[in-house]
Amino acid sequence: MSGDENKSVANGEVQVVARTSFSGPLPPPEILRGYESVLPGLADRVVKMAENQSFHRQHLESRVIWFDGIRSSLGLVFGLIIALAGIVAGAYLILNGNSTTGLVSLIIPLGVIVGAFIYQKKEESKNEE
Repeated sequence: MSGDENKSVANGEVQVVARTSFSGPLPPPEILRGYESVLPGLADRVVKMAENQSFHRQHLESRVIWFDGIRSSLGLVFGLIIALAGIVAGAYLILNGNSTTGLVSLIIPLGVIVGAFIYQKKEESKNEE
């Protein structure tokens, strides 16, 4: 909470300008007391509103964190499935006489996995800086 007072003298008159501001979900106690004096129960309603907003924000943050975890896990699982499918397909092709195609089918999934790992490490190092 901050308050400024400016006083100016003009023609023998004094003018006082007071400015008050606050930040945060709740006003200072003096203002809450003023709300209560204007309308009984109003201060409690303001506090309840701030509590509800805080609960809502925390709930949304929890859901975002949960979804990020699920998305990350599913990405790993599907990446593993795709890589294993490419490796199995490459091994099958090699065993059936298509060695060049089979070798490419083996190398590409492994290259994608290594590339994704390197990219992730670069992004993590950027975020740390």
